[in-house]
Amino acid sequence: SASAAARSRVPNAATTQPARRRPLPSNTAGSGSAGSGPTRSRGSTYALYSAIWPPNTRLGLGLGSGNAAAMRTLALGLCLGLGLAQKPTPRLDVEVDKSGAYAVTLDGLTWAQGGPVALTVGSEARVAGDGGLELVEGPEFEDDELCSLGPCRRTWMTWSDHADGLMETSFEIYSDGVIVYEQSFPKGLQGTAVKGGTDPAAEKDLLSTSFPAFVAQEGLKGGPAGVLHFAGKFMKDTRSSPWGPRTNITSGEESGPFVLFDAHNDNAVITSTFSNFMTGSQTAVTDQSGYITVGLGLLGSVLSVPPGYSLKFISVSLNSSPRARAQA
Repeated sequence: SASAAARSRVPNAATTQPARRRPLPSNTAGSGSAGSGPTRSRGSTYALYSAIWPPNTRLGLGLGSGNAAAMRTLALGLCLGLGLAQKPTPRLDVEVDKSGAYAVTLDGLTWAQGGPVALTVGSEARVAGDGGLELVEGPEFEDDELCSLGPCRRTWMTWSDHADGLMETSFEIYSDGVIVYEQSFPKGLQGTAVKGGTDPAAEKDLLSTSFPAFVAQEGLKGGPAGVLHFAGKFMKDTRSSPWGPRTNITSGEESGPFVLFDAHNDNAVITSTFSNFMTGSQTAVTDQSGYITVGLGLLGSVLSVPPGYSLKFISVSLNSSPRARAQA
């Protein structure tokens, strides 16, 4: 199938194109409206964390604010509770080929193969790779950009169904183990409810758009072997499972952050919504080849999207020391 073929392509960093400067989206993480100027931080992401969370600050996880410090704190708490102590973070990166296919890498090894970009418009799904959604601009690679959390490398692409659907996607790659993914809609979208708004109870567990998406592929050298998923009211449905054909992840409005671990608990990557938390969601679906793909995007019950609206998601990497594992 086309989706299987897209998975089989291993993105090659050598296909990168010359960088071209491009204005940043007008709304930032935590902003639900278009047109407001971004609050930009100068300096490293680590400096931003330190500024937001001074050493003696009383801790409160205000994830609704959409700041990376809260995500880092949550990741540290989760991993320390599982016997993981932080040392210099592994390097998260993204490789993108000229077709828009991508893979997330960790210290140079493929961590997760990307799934297809998708959106719903006029109550019909448009998926990259099957002719319904095409790459019309990019990928463009930009160095030394001023992004959501400070300086980053940014890669962006524009997708269209050549009718009413237009979607921009981007990766913001930071030097300290952080990737911010963004999907934005310059012209807005109409008819985004997956089933046309006829069954909101079912639609809330589906996705209207998808980016990023991660194929649950087992056996990757140095790749993830297990997943811990936080879900349900008060996290009562939290569960763990192997990463692969038996991956068990809650879909829809009760889904939450998930953590991928390698086989030796050396590395972990936590992924979560990073802006517009009331409309961001995730869904796990199985394709015809038997692969499970975990997609993140717009809640399937949303009827329409205003021009300039965007969603952001974030991945943060951590790793452990042998001493911490021995003491766990």
